[in-house]
Amino acid sequence: YFAKWQPANAPLSVNHQGLSAASTISFNLPTGKSLSDASAAIDRAMTQLGVPSTVRGSFAGTAQVFQETMNSQVILIIAAIATV
Repeated sequence: YFAKWQPANAPLSVNHQGLSAASTISFNLPTGKSLSDASAAIDRAMTQLGVPSTVRGSFAGTAQVFQETMNSQVILIIAAIATV
């Protein structure tokens, strides 16, 4: 036989980010915790879980904007000091 038909469960759709299959995991901040606390906890959990290098995790939405802001903050501080 070249092919065989067999009933099975399959997803109705597959989400993508770029060309890769993607899943979204959402979270809410606990009372009294900041976005930086949550980001650090998620990064620690990814490390502790031993996620394979072929699985890529990234933040989206507000958390992504926060991380981009934090990454550019050093450059802004250096520029401010150089300006003064």
